[in-house]
Amino acid sequence: MIQLRVRNYEIDWQGIVHNAVYLHYFETAGWAYLENLGLELNIVTIRNESHVVVAGNEIDYDSPARFGSY
Repeated sequence: MIQLRVRNYEIDWQGIVHNAVYLHYFETAGWAYLENLGLELNIVTIRNESHVVVAGNEIDYDSPARFGSY
């Protein structure tokens, strides 16, 4: 598990994380997952050996993430 803190530039005028930012969070979590599996992630392996493709994204929101939360 990783924890990311919501930063001031990720929120909208209501203090809620902008929808597009969640995809950045998922990307960060995905790389952390691959590293936890023991995969070596560097520019060589990313260009030549890794073939991770995201074909689509769908997010069902349970509650909003707000500024300063984890």
